[in-house]
Amino acid sequence: MELQLFGINHKTSNVSEREQFIINESNQILLNTFLKEKFKDKVDSFFGVSTCNRTEVYLLADSGLVSKILLETLIFFEINHIQKESFYILDNQDALIHMCKVASGIDSQVLGEQEIFGQFKKAIEVARHADIAKPSLLSYTKKVIEIVKKVRTQTNIGLNPLSVSGLSLNLVKNIFEEPQNQNVLILGAGSLAHAIIDMLANLIPGENIFVIYTDWYHEMPLVISGPGAGKEVTAGGVQSDLNQLLSRLSHKDS
Repeated sequence: MELQLFGINHKTSNVSEREQFIINESNQILLNTFLKEKFKDKVDSFFGVSTCNRTEVYLLADSGLVSKILLETLIFFEINHIQKESFYILDNQDALIHMCKVASGIDSQVLGEQEIFGQFKKAIEVARHADIAKPSLLSYTKKVIEIVKKVRTQTNIGLNPLSVSGLSLNLVKNIFEEPQNQNVLILGAGSLAHAIIDMLANLIPGENIFVIYTDWYHEMPLVISGPGAGKEVTAGGVQSDLNQLLSRLSHKDS
């Protein structure tokens, strides 16, 4: 058994491609069952990490098996519109080094951002609790976490506290002289939108937040947020406009 990984990120794919390949808590369990049926005991365990900028699957499996596992994973997710060149594959020491780069923020779009470390650890815990990530694989993740903590405390990369959401807040502050007096609308579908809302909530008082869940994106809801300043400018007014638009589209199709 050897450490292997495959994935796509902001360097190898665009947003529309990455949206097709998302690992979450529920489909990861189904993927585990699927891979066990296909590869039996040739795959020890795995876990997946999905953020706005990457989806990667880390696994412990028989040597040289990662390419076949990637192909079967694409079949499982019914992915037909992502070029195979967009995916990268690593094994052994290269895989371990890549894991450290990802978790420490070195491989992030915003160099040194700290959100990825929390996302990485959460993905491990989700897979561990679901009994998908086994002790043999967890021994690697434990070492990665130890290395990342040293990297963030003993190098200058930890001096940059910004994340994508933090940069978004700085952009708002730079554009508007009094950002706390602005009406802000956020349309999002995941953890990034939530992070931006949390930061704006500390800056802009009295906002309304609507979270819309769908059957397909039940774990990554649509988030609508805006300050409470009357129905013409509140998130409630925006939600009403969206409802009317959907109603009109529905009537048009019928």
